Amino acid sequence: MITRGEMPQPRRACVPAGGGATAYRELPAPGRWAHSLAGTAAFLLLAAGCALRVRRDLLARLRRSQEAAEAAQRALLRPLPPRIDGLALAGAHLSATRGAAIGGDLYGAAPTPHGVRVVIGDVRGHGLPSAAAAAVVLGAFRDAAYDEPSLAGVLRRMERALARHVCDRAAAEHTAGAGAAGPAAEEFVTVLLLQIAEDGTLTALNCGHPWPHVLRARAAPRPRR
Repeated sequence: MITRGEMPQPRRACVPAGGGATAYRELPAPGRWAHSLAGTAAFLLLAAGCALRVRRDLLARLRRSQEAAEAAQRALLRPLPPRIDGLALAGAHLSATRGAAIGGDLYGAAPTPHGVRVVIGDVRGHGLPSAAAAAVVLGAFRDAAYDEPSLAGVLRRMERALARHVCDRAAAEHTAGAGAAGPAAEEFVTVLLLQIAEDGTLTALNCGHPWPHVLRARAAPRPRR
C-alpha cells in the first residue's frame, strides 16, 4: 500500500489538483455568486431605467395636456376689460377641484344699449364636455346681450342654444352606445345675469347660481337679492 507521502511527485501534484477541481464543482464558488448578483443588478437597473423613461413620458404627456387645457380655458374665459362705461371690472377663475385645469365655469361682460350686462355661470361637472357647454352658453350670451331688450330674452336665447347643444351631444352619445343615461342627459347650467344701467340701477336674473355679494368699506359682505 502506497501512502500519500510515498506517491510519486507527479501523482501527488495531481491528487490535490483533482480534489480542488471536485471541490470547486461541489461547493458554491464566490465567483459564480458574484456573476449571478451582477446579472440581477443589471436587470434591476434596466427595469428601473425603463420605468423612469415611462414615467417621464407620462409626465410629459400630462404636462402637454394640461398646457392645452389651460390654453383652452384662457380662450374661453377672455380677460375682462378693466373698465366698461365707467364701471371697473376684474375677474379670476379659481377651480375648486385640484388639478382641474379646465371646467364649466364661465363669466363675461359686454357693453350694450341697455347697459352693461354680465353673466356668471357654472356647467355641471368639469373637463372638456363641460367647457364645450360653457362655450355655447357664453357665445349665446355675447350674441343676445346686444339684441335683446330684457334679461329674460337673453336667458331664453342662452337656453335654446344650450338645448341644441345637449341634443346634439345626446345624439352622439346614443350613436356611441351610451343610451339615454349618458352624461348629456344630466347636463345643466346655473346662470346669473346682471344688468347695470347708466343711472346705476342693478337688475339681476338668477337661475340656480349663488347670489352676488355687495362689498362696502368697513362692512361685512352681504348677498344682493
